[in-house]
Amino acid sequence: MELFPCPYLDGDVECIKDREAHIAERHPDLHPGGWERISATLEDPDQVRRSVRFLNARIFSRWYDVLGKHVVVVVLDEPSGRHWIITAYIARKYLNLRYDREADILHIDSCPPYAGQESEELRDEVIARLNPDTGEVENIEVLFFSTRLFRSETVELPITATMRLTE
Repeated sequence: MELFPCPYLDGDVECIKDREAHIAERHPDLHPGGWERISATLEDPDQVRRSVRFLNARIFSRWYDVLGKHVVVVVLDEPSGRHWIITAYIARKYLNLRYDREADILHIDSCPPYAGQESEELRDEVIARLNPDTGEVENIEVLFFSTRLFRSETVELPITATMRLTE
């Protein structure tokens, strides 16, 4: 059994042998360096959110520039105070939606914004931040978001996306 410190949960997170085997078998793309990335994700995540499917599970994610992907760790948070890993995997895209009420901007991010990104206006007051090497959309900012909702305006974005449920 592996133990990983997790300041967010104020304790250690267990990874028992059958979960280690599951991760190694089902998500071999985590290796090499998988356990170090799992540990770093639990110690310093970019995002933590509750699972939609399992209310007592939390989903930790962290972006790795070297991979160009997110490492995602799903942890069961039992009422007894025990925390244990259900699974961990690498995700190419992991959308984070955040509304900035003060600026009235909806942020849709697949990775944290960074200085090298290029910006392009997709529609009136809808800004895309693009990967400078691939041209892929990595972030979208919808300006004056609440105003659009009050006007019952549909916000259509000229992008395609593939979505699936996380574990």
